[in-house]
Amino acid sequence: SSDGIVKIYKNFENSDDCTLLTSWRALTDIILTPRSVGLINEWQQSRGSLLVTGDVKVIKVWDAPREKCVMDIPIRSTSQVLTMTSDLVSGNIIATGFQDGSLRVYDRRLDSRDAMVKVYKPQTILEKSPLKNVHMQRGGLRELVSGSANGLVRLWDIRQDSAIESFRPFNKTMTTAYIHEHAPVIACADKEVRMYSTSGELITNVSNNGFI
Repeated sequence: SSDGIVKIYKNFENSDDCTLLTSWRALTDIILTPRSVGLINEWQQSRGSLLVTGDVKVIKVWDAPREKCVMDIPIRSTSQVLTMTSDLVSGNIIATGFQDGSLRVYDRRLDSRDAMVKVYKPQTILEKSPLKNVHMQRGGLRELVSGSANGLVRLWDIRQDSAIESFRPFNKTMTTAYIHEHAPVIACADKEVRMYSTSGELITNVSNNGFI
């Protein structure tokens, strides 16, 4: 929740048997303001790790079964973190998107002071827009996709120094962009959902009466 507290439940698929197992304060120094993003988390099932950040200057890596913080990774940015994703197979690579449009990549195998291995800063006015969502593909080619508030979608290979593909599904605003876990398909949403291939080709539109 936005006050920094994490709660873990079991039997959540059945409302009658849903049981709170444990809870703890994952972020201790969070300060809520009208522009707060609260608590941003990423669950790594393969490692039992919970990655937590938000209105703080670090990414906290929690060993969930032990409820112990095992690592603090400095985000090394004056901008605010808005979104976070990780490689859910090995669990070592973490990517974060920021308010200023920058994208940073961290490797938790390194010392926390040297964990930031890549930083992509916006080079044009179009790129200087808050990143609404970043997502690393679980299967497939493990592509990293970022979506900006102004409608810019970019595909990344973290071994490269710039985006390998970029396109703009919407000319004004976009609420989110999400890549399929296995197929080379990206869904982008605003007042409608548009499906694109990872090469930027429009596949189909899904109309919607409201705002997604």
